Amino acid sequence: MVPSHGRSDRLEALLDALALQTLERERWELVVVHTYEPGTASELLDGHELGRAGVLRHTRLHDTEARPSRQRNTGWRM
Repeated sequence: MVPSHGRSDRLEALLDALALQTLERERWELVVVHTYEPGTASELLDGHELGRAGVLRHTRLHDTEARPSRQRNTGWRM
C-alpha cells in the first residue's frame, strides 16, 4: 500500500524498483492511493508494467481528502 501525493517522479522510481524484485508476482499486489488527475494516473500507473501485469491497483482521493492516514486506510480496504 502506497499513499502518493504530488511526487509522481518518486512514485515512478518506486514502481520501477518493485518491478525488479525477485518475488513472484503471483504472490503480491500493490495498491496505490493517490491524488493525481485521471490522465496522469492512467499514464503513470495503468501504463506501467506492473499495471499492465495486473499486479497494481489504484484509486484517487480528492486533494482535500488526501492525508497519508486516510490514503493508507483507503488502500488496505481495497
